[in-house]
Amino acid sequence: MSTTDSVSRTFVTPAAPAARVLLSKQVNEPFPALHQVLSAHDVARLTRRHRWVLYALTVLGRFPKQQRFRGHAIGWHRRDLANWLESKRELKPRLHRRNQLQRLGRCRGLKDRLPKL
Repeated sequence: MSTTDSVSRTFVTPAAPAARVLLSKQVNEPFPALHQVLSAHDVARLTRRHRWVLYALTVLGRFPKQQRFRGHAIGWHRRDLANWLESKRELKPRLHRRNQLQRLGRCRGLKDRLPKL
């Protein structure tokens, strides 16, 4: 009788390169404090401007950008809006002074600067 040794052989195949998994930076984004985020309706009431005006000013860069969560705009941060309102408040005295001078006739308005046709 002939006996053959059965030898089990394991072949190691080279592992395929691992596929790169790209995760969005929004996956682990912390949830914003909802008491600090104002909706478009709230901001429109506080600024006394329509919502579409707010969006237009945002696009022009004259109004703070909206807070985003997982890629979606959810509203304006209370701190950003307060800073914007404060900057507008600082601008008002200068405009008020100019209007006073115009009423007194000491400041020429735009109508006086344009050439007459």
